[in-house]
Amino acid sequence: MLELLTIIYKWKWHIGIICVLAVLASVIFSGPKFMPPYYESFSIFYPSNPAATDRSTLFGEDAGNRQVSYFGTKSDVNRMLTIANSGGLMNHIIEKHDLVNHYNVNTDNPKHLFYVGREFQGNYEAIKTDKEAIQIRILDQDPEKASLMVNDVVSYINEVNNAILRDNKSRTITIFDKELKEKEAEIIELNTELKGLNNATQNSGRIQFVNSRIESLTEEINDLQKLYDQYKISADEGFASIYLIETAAPALTKSKPVRWMIVAFTGLGAFAFSVLLAIILEKFKEVKANI
Repeated sequence: MLELLTIIYKWKWHIGIICVLAVLASVIFSGPKFMPPYYESFSIFYPSNPAATDRSTLFGEDAGNRQVSYFGTKSDVNRMLTIANSGGLMNHIIEKHDLVNHYNVNTDNPKHLFYVGREFQGNYEAIKTDKEAIQIRILDQDPEKASLMVNDVVSYINEVNNAILRDNKSRTITIFDKELKEKEAEIIELNTELKGLNNATQNSGRIQFVNSRIESLTEEINDLQKLYDQYKISADEGFASIYLIETAAPALTKSKPVRWMIVAFTGLGAFAFSVLLAIILEKFKEVKANI
């Protein structure tokens, strides 16, 4: 230890000059001209439980007594994370926010979209938090742009997830609609037949059958219409598939680079390097003197 301190003291001016030069260089090269500042915006949300908007939950016989969690399960979180990390989402944000020009990528390069995507992915993160929520983070040199992109990402996830959940409901609605039209058409035909039968007393049996069939079809249509209306409400686009906890806002301070850390670690690194160099030179002198 004493020997080390002796070497440091002997080479103090050299070590000091190297450290000062390294710190000055780090101050200059960590400035905005060489390392532009990046601002981070983020949003946090929970997925909703799809069962909460099911027809059976909203209109079932035991709807009032059924306890349904408002928050989604692990599978809902994973589905949203898959959407959040999909190529479709990335392409949507690149196109909507004109990131080709925003990132100053040369469009003459045939691989310019690849470079834009790589830049976006380097500044983008969608993760599950330890609280089972989803967090979307975006870094950008423009704090306003970063917050707009994050909020658009959240909107896209909500829209795509809703579309997935509404798909089966829409198929059921289409089936009900077809059945309703078929039964309504049959009633029209039966009413037309009934008009022709009313003046013929010998067809009283047929008249009774037609009236009974019309009554039965009317009940079926009423039941189908009820289900049709319930499914339409269940599939309404007004239902959000997320619970937004925090909306993205423009950051007031930059996230990177952290200039003081760069300067501090550069100074420490320069000190360690210069001391090591001094030790090597001293040992080299000793070896040379003993030859």
